[in-house]
Amino acid sequence: MFGDERKDRPNNKRRLSSANVAFFRGGKSTRQLFLERSQTANVLNARLVGAHSDGARHKCFDLLKAGGIMIRPRIRPLCLGWLLVFFLLAKAMADEQKPKLIRLDPKQAVWVDMKRKLVVVDGQVCLREGPLELFGCPKQTKEHESVVSVNASPQVVHAGLLAVGAKVGKPVQFAPEYRPASGVVVKIQLLWRDAEGHKRQAPAQQWVRHVKTGKAMQHDWVFAGSEFWTDPDSGKQYYFANDGDFICVSNFPSATLDLPIVSSQTNSQLVFEAFTEHIPPKGTKVRLVLIPQIPPKKAVTPPKDK
Repeated sequence: MFGDERKDRPNNKRRLSSANVAFFRGGKSTRQLFLERSQTANVLNARLVGAHSDGARHKCFDLLKAGGIMIRPRIRPLCLGWLLVFFLLAKAMADEQKPKLIRLDPKQAVWVDMKRKLVVVDGQVCLREGPLELFGCPKQTKEHESVVSVNASPQVVHAGLLAVGAKVGKPVQFAPEYRPASGVVVKIQLLWRDAEGHKRQAPAQQWVRHVKTGKAMQHDWVFAGSEFWTDPDSGKQYYFANDGDFICVSNFPSATLDLPIVSSQTNSQLVFEAFTEHIPPKGTKVRLVLIPQIPPKKAVTPPKDK
């Protein structure tokens, strides 16, 4: 690094600093001396940074000089400046990789992630045992038959799903013949913390059990989209799912998300119940991540010239 090249050129007009000259003393190799000086510099610099009084600082400078190590104050701010630049660049790159959630309504706990094409809804556990007609309902609606209550209206969640590109289907139809709910599949992932504060996650199906088999529900929900009704007198629109039928496990024409299978809403024939062993205590805060399975866009093939 230093001197071996310069040592062979005694007529070199460049003057060596006292620190460089010290590298050739003591009969040691340049590398050995460089490592020793570097270690000493690190220790003394640490003392210097930790020194608060002017007297302590001068003492550290004296120790550095005595060890043949020169401190150049004008270089230190430059080095710190470069470190700051690198830190800011690294932080900017990390921020770009973080998911960016956009809140849809300041009064409701609903966010969308446009990059990852998902909708986030916050809620809490409201039921741990018993038969189910719903998995999720708006707060203060149908908590007696739903595992989770959410702090948002289904209408806003509906808008969020549309915003990230999900295609709405059609609600279940019972007459003149049965036709299951249709629409893009929406997977639901649950995030919460256990009693010790550890992060936990699971598919929403793990909290719902089939009454006959005793196993977790296997089916995914579809974006059926509920229905709108317009009051002829006021012209105001009403979204049926706002009354409670947000994420259903029994078929309802008013469901935002429904199962694409036959699932009775008659109390004596309910197919699903709460999977008590998998559900955290009542009142546990839960985040629902709705992930619509949006098919990739098909590449448009340009027409061939005739």
